[in-house]
Amino acid sequence: LNAAIGFFTNHLGDSYKDVDLDDPANIRWTEGNTEYVFVPATTLPLVEPLRWLGLDQLADSLTGPLAYLVEQGYDRDDRINLPPLTGNSGTGVTAAPNPFYAPINLLETIANIPYYAVQGTNRFANAMRASGSWWVYTPVNVLGWDPANPEMTRAFVDFLVAIPSISGPMG
Repeated sequence: LNAAIGFFTNHLGDSYKDVDLDDPANIRWTEGNTEYVFVPATTLPLVEPLRWLGLDQLADSLTGPLAYLVEQGYDRDDRINLPPLTGNSGTGVTAAPNPFYAPINLLETIANIPYYAVQGTNRFANAMRASGSWWVYTPVNVLGWDPANPEMTRAFVDFLVAIPSISGPMG
């Protein structure tokens, strides 16, 4: 999607008339008789439609995380070492934690629930087995439950709540 928008915003029309080939930010190399000049983009094409709508601040805040994701799709030549993109504000934008990763994290958490449910079940079963006979009643062991056994309590919470980021602090 970024490449498609970039084709229309960076490569068509008068886009090349303002390119300074002698800009020190350009990356140059020669192979044989051919000199290559890589002109790094100053903005991410994917957020340009937001700028057209006057949402520059939103575009700036999305540039870092989206640029990080877009760059994962490129197999760049080792000679091309790009600095982080900056928004219109001119401040460096990096792939720091961003609230827009929340949907990705939520989907990952939901997808992992079956795995963690099995892990919690196994942990609880092992803790119950290690607690001894369920039918030997003592003041601290009623039907196999020993409240003084922290591993059993943690395993039970893992068994009930199959999301480690929630069950960990609870147990």
